[in-house]
Amino acid sequence: MSDREVGGAAEAAAAVIPGSRAMLAVIARSLSPLHGQVTVPQFRILVILADSNVALRSGDLAKALDVHPSTLVRMADRLVARGLIRRSENSASRRETLIELEPAGLDVVRTVTRRRQRDLRRILERMTSGERAAFVDAMQSFTRAAAADADADLTSFGL
Repeated sequence: MSDREVGGAAEAAAAVIPGSRAMLAVIARSLSPLHGQVTVPQFRILVILADSNVALRSGDLAKALDVHPSTLVRMADRLVARGLIRRSENSASRRETLIELEPAGLDVVRTVTRRRQRDLRRILERMTSGERAAFVDAMQSFTRAAAADADADLTSFGL
């Protein structure tokens, strides 16, 4: 983007589209080694479980993903078969199933995250220190502004 002042939100949105495409390319590259093994929505299950650090009730996980519970069951079946998550009965309520991340599932999340960080670092190294500082400030502002919409939007795409 040029040094000119960006006026309204519409102009700013148009100006950041190329950057959003570049960011999407970083995300796609980080997930590409999983192709055929774990789908993007299944990866999102692993991320939610890794972020929660505890076993989640299947109904809560389905809600977080904005999917029907039966859809979650099918997705979870595949992850259980691959040894990435495990299901257990909730001792507090036998009608509930808990879903928990297996060490192999955590390894998948960490590997993708490391790959993404490596690619971002490589790109950021091409920027001056001033550009990096401005970018970090802008991303932090964007993250705060997007917080209300981000989780719902990401889960609908499985990210």
